[in-house]
Amino acid sequence: AVVITGSVCDDTPACPADLDGNGSVDFNDLITVLGGWGCSNCPEDINGDGITDFNDLVNLLSVYGPCE
Repeated sequence: AVVITGSVCDDTPACPADLDGNGSVDFNDLITVLGGWGCSNCPEDINGDGITDFNDLVNLLSVYGPCE
């Protein structure tokens, strides 16, 4: 019998604030969040609370730089 003790599939992005997928949270991601300001249930909603707002901007700025 095969026993699986954990999941081998992790769908959580390594760097959710890297909206353009270039491996870094940078100016392009900042502009993307600002462009989606006020949008409900949009990809720019980094924290997943349903709206792109100040909290998403703070999240982005807190991880600004290369993704690790």
